[in-house]
Amino acid sequence: MSDLRISPVQFDAGEHTYRLGERELKGVTPIISWLYPDTYQGIPEEVLQRAAEYGTMIHSKCQLADAIGQTDEPVVVRYMELMKAAGLVPLVHEYTVSDEENIASQIDIVCQGGELCDIKTTSKLHRMNVTIQLSIYAWLYEMQTGLEAKGLYAVWLPKEQYGQPMIYEMPRISSDTCQFIVEEYLNGNDNTKALEALESIDLFGENTLQKDSEIMMSEYIRLDAENKRITERMNEIKAQLMDGMMATDTKTLSTDRYTVSLRAASVRKSIDSKKLKAEFPDVYAQCEKESVTAETIQIKIL
Repeated sequence: MSDLRISPVQFDAGEHTYRLGERELKGVTPIISWLYPDTYQGIPEEVLQRAAEYGTMIHSKCQLADAIGQTDEPVVVRYMELMKAAGLVPLVHEYTVSDEENIASQIDIVCQGGELCDIKTTSKLHRMNVTIQLSIYAWLYEMQTGLEAKGLYAVWLPKEQYGQPMIYEMPRISSDTCQFIVEEYLNGNDNTKALEALESIDLFGENTLQKDSEIMMSEYIRLDAENKRITERMNEIKAQLMDGMMATDTKTLSTDRYTVSLRAASVRKSIDSKKLKAEFPDVYAQCEKESVTAETIQIKIL
């Protein structure tokens, strides 16, 4: 922390307000909501409240894990693994940044290399929202500390049913554009000009996809190798069970945890569609049907 200037702005966690003396400053989150008011449209308030509470809990457990070097929360264990793999070493959590005039916010994590991270626990990662948020953070961070923000990262830690935790390096919007967006918000204007400024920037092109794919494919390759090992072992177990059951003429093995049944050999009949088409094309044409298939992706591991 010795190189990081501590902001005089005081954050009230209970009220979630920022104050500089008697003056209350605006946060960054309301700016994102002003830009994209429909992000959480239609979601009941109680659902949003529970999601916010879950997010706060995960944030706290990540901070504690970084302080003591361990955790018993699976998603936080994965967080620590991902941070290590990405070379991101947390220096401080909840670092307050401000222009000391109008706005202030807390950066979830400032890393030793000058990287800034924002933890998200939402069911979907809203990339544009996070990019703008982190870019404004970087602008304020550099203004306050005189140090360079060396990279912006979204640390996505969703509940298990929504996906696997990931870290994404996010593109950065220029400080001039960030300042323009903030000024439009503070001046009470609608979001039209701010959105036009953002739409003129190609933030998520081929380069971003390539960076994301490297991260995702590294995990995919690891999971593929693990899956092959597990499948191979499962097949070995099935073969051993079959040999034993056939040798002892056992049809079923059953406990309160599982049932293993030995199916007798049988003859399966099917239509030779190639022969049918060649010898009875009219019949084949009458029986043929069309169906639309969705887009698929093929992955070949070299």
